[in-house]
Amino acid sequence: MIVTGSAPVKEFKIAPTGSHLARLYRIIDLGTQKSEYMGKVNMLRKVKFFWELHGDDLKTDEGKPLIQTRNYTLSLGEKASLRKDLESWRGKSFTDDELRGFDLTNLLDKWCMITIQHRESNGKTYADAVAVTPVPAVVAKAGLPSGVNPTLLFDMQKFDQAVFDSLSDGLKNQIMQSAEFQNKNRKVLNAIEDDEDLSVPF
Repeated sequence: MIVTGSAPVKEFKIAPTGSHLARLYRIIDLGTQKSEYMGKVNMLRKVKFFWELHGDDLKTDEGKPLIQTRNYTLSLGEKASLRKDLESWRGKSFTDDELRGFDLTNLLDKWCMITIQHRESNGKTYADAVAVTPVPAVVAKAGLPSGVNPTLLFDMQKFDQAVFDSLSDGLKNQIMQSAEFQNKNRKVLNAIEDDEDLSVPF
């Protein structure tokens, strides 16, 4: 047994490959993030989906559902991955009217099937959500299980400090890198400085 000066790192259990019953319980607006692809830097609005997976072999050591996430560019453009997955999930294409009025909040607490593939990188195995499809009618008819995690939405345009504080440090750090968060802080700082200027008598 090798003893080190730090606590052992707990290995994160990932979902097995295949198609799994899933419930979307959390949507996190990550704001506008810097993205680099093939040497080109873009500023893209990002959103992160969290699904809880349901099945006998889809539980953590504590008996809770395994969680699968996916980051999307917040766009419903014709070639956008988000639109592709949502149309696959609902089983039909969006009409122009539906696209104009679509609210992501409507997706919370909805069930689907998530297809997982594994990817190797730097000696580690990662689980990627590569497809979202409807729940088969026979599965839905048999009855869906009860959701476990409470639903949660974080929206940068309706910034809720309590919701932000409840997020993991990793998510908070990512959100704090966004253009929206940086601008928000600059506005607060400017307001404080303006108040201080007004209090100076000369």
